[in-house]
Amino acid sequence: MPDSLNRLYYAKQKSWKRFIEGNRLIVTQQADESKKVKRGEYSIDIDYEIGLNGRVKATNIACYPQNDFLKEQVTEFMSRVPVLAPPVYGDGKPRVAVGKENIIILKK
Repeated sequence: MPDSLNRLYYAKQKSWKRFIEGNRLIVTQQADESKKVKRGEYSIDIDYEIGLNGRVKATNIACYPQNDFLKEQVTEFMSRVPVLAPPVYGDGKPRVAVGKENIIILKK
């Protein structure tokens, strides 16, 4: 991927990181207030896809150890994801991009 073609892609990735971090804090706060989440550390893996139109779709959300409340909260915030830019490759055409994100939730 040439950097000159992907300035918008990289700029949108920064907004993606801010979106994930902001929502991680919200989910952590909700976990602290909920009795449905036991004390400990939870790892949430999000598989997502950036379409040609920039829309992000979560393809899989998994929580280890299993917790339905946390999975539901992450699924909810993934339904209002900002529009990102798909990466542009050497031929100048955008392609669908697949990504993974890992969120760690710690309940004290």
